[in-house]
Amino acid sequence: MAIDIRERMPSLPELIETAVDKAKSQMVTSLPVKVVSYDPEKQTIKAQVTVKAYVQQEDGSTKAVDYPQLEDVPVQFPGGGDQVMTFPIKAGDEGLVSFASRSVDSWQQSGGDQAPQDAGMNNLSSGFFQPGFRSEPSAKKLTGVSTSAVEMRSVDGNTRVSVSQAGGMSVSTNKTVAVQAAQGVTMSGGAGGMDITGELRVAGDIILNGISLKNHKHTGVTPGGGTSAGPTN
Repeated sequence: MAIDIRERMPSLPELIETAVDKAKSQMVTSLPVKVVSYDPEKQTIKAQVTVKAYVQQEDGSTKAVDYPQLEDVPVQFPGGGDQVMTFPIKAGDEGLVSFASRSVDSWQQSGGDQAPQDAGMNNLSSGFFQPGFRSEPSAKKLTGVSTSAVEMRSVDGNTRVSVSQAGGMSVSTNKTVAVQAAQGVTMSGGAGGMDITGELRVAGDIILNGISLKNHKHTGVTPGGGTSAGPTN
């Protein structure tokens, strides 16, 4: 029985589907990475992709190989309106690199509106690093994550700044809390007042209702008695 050779040929839809699948397999959109090094001046990282790419061999088989190291990847620090939140990025940190659909080299170097340097799409050289994504076995996996408050915290949870609608704001730490304010510090306990537990050490003066505690003196004090004259400043 003769076989029509057309029965052995893939159909046009199959050819199109195969071509599309091949194109999709060569496109990268985002990949998990581990930081190799961080440049705090440029705020960029070198990173190693932590999943492998499949490459077809001459015999038709596929082999899992490492992606090349990513160079000069800008780090995203969340911010807006002249305010920003930064993180001390270091080698070993995990995160996600997302790849732009067009070359961003000109924009990265010069800012503003720029024409892409080439026609490449989703190129490995056009990535942006988002820190904070963690694999489950990671030594830095977070524990005790609040389900009711926004927190800025250390990985071990020993230092936390917590904000919630129900609980207001709280700061807790097993380290030192330092406040530096060039234009002064204003504190108000509102109707609930302010409670301080522990010693209060002041280097300088305390002014209460316009009266200096440093220079305030009582005159005519007698043991067990009151004063014979009012306070002087």
